[in-house]
Amino acid sequence: MAGIQIIGTGSAVPEKILSNDDMSTWLDTSDEWIYKRTGIKRRHIAAEGEGAHDLAIRAARQALERAKEADSGFSEEKLIAVITASMSSDYICPTVSCIIQEELSLPEDITAYDINAACTGFVYALQNAFRMLKEDKDGYVLIVGSECMSRLVDYNDRSVCVLFGDGAGAAVLRFDPSDESMFLPIAGTKGSRKILYCRKPPVSDGFLHMNGQEVYRFASNSLRTAIERLLERSGLSIEDIDQVVCHQANARIIDSVRRRFPGAEDKFYQHMEEYANTSGASVALVMNEMFQKGILHENMTIICAAFGAGLSWNAVLMTI
Repeated sequence: MAGIQIIGTGSAVPEKILSNDDMSTWLDTSDEWIYKRTGIKRRHIAAEGEGAHDLAIRAARQALERAKEADSGFSEEKLIAVITASMSSDYICPTVSCIIQEELSLPEDITAYDINAACTGFVYALQNAFRMLKEDKDGYVLIVGSECMSRLVDYNDRSVCVLFGDGAGAAVLRFDPSDESMFLPIAGTKGSRKILYCRKPPVSDGFLHMNGQEVYRFASNSLRTAIERLLERSGLSIEDIDQVVCHQANARIIDSVRRRFPGAEDKFYQHMEEYANTSGASVALVMNEMFQKGILHENMTIICAAFGAGLSWNAVLMTI
């Protein structure tokens, strides 16, 4: 077997915080109503002129600095790719990844591209990075998730705007050839343009729309299915998994999944209370927080799982 090692992570969120109480000043809602249904208390909102690429650059810079501290053999010159997950980039082109390469003066002989898969994007970036590192075992890959979801929500739509926030996370990866290492991906798609969608300008309504009940049903089922299939394919049990890193969309969704794995409930970390749903940045943000708190560390076996617009879901079982 073979896998990847995460040698540095980083994150960035806007300074502005929008609380549930703040939103209740113009919406027919309350802190109690939002928190009970979502587990969200606050979300970070980008300032005017602050975009997904700005957050991505800050998160990437931090991940690169930490990678240098953790791995004396790492330098930016050894990067072979930059992959960014984002559905809210400021430009149709160039990509956020190309802007990162420019702003951080990364080598020019590298691959740089974005993935627009909404909330599942960062896990797809993990999967793509692993395939690249299998081909170039001495290289490193920088993966980023960055979103300004505040640009895509209608702040008069109570069913949507309370759910989302802005932020970015990043990780530097290298190949792990050891027999004890593992990287097992899985994914699925149930195409729909009605349940969760956002149309491009110049349409008059370029906001994110969702059928909350249908999304909840899909998310709960797909997360559980992803975890169960990965355990079956790997021959492992939930007791063998140290942590399950889920897309942070809604506390009720994660709670519904963790109840399916009695005795392992404490392996499902949550932090959407502070950040809300940051779409493609979500898994990256929570992963960085878990590393900084010591909840994640080297030689752990974890599952990263996400669901989102598409409709799509994906997950990875890996050692780190």
